[in-house]
Amino acid sequence: MDEIYFPPRELEVMSILWRLGSATVAEVREALDEPLAYTSVLSALQTLEEKGFVRHEPPGRAYK
Repeated sequence: MDEIYFPPRELEVMSILWRLGSATVAEVREALDEPLAYTSVLSALQTLEEKGFVRHEPPGRAYK
């Protein structure tokens, strides 16, 4: 089994999603320890989606 590694920013985003269950980009951004631009959080979520760790639900615009 391959070991899963998350860079620090992705790990922080994943930790928020694990805690909340699902969240919008704005909700993840609000829960972060340091302020980040909306587009930076969106980019992190899109990267995690490309890697297959989260999925995007367009109607509610939430990531899980």
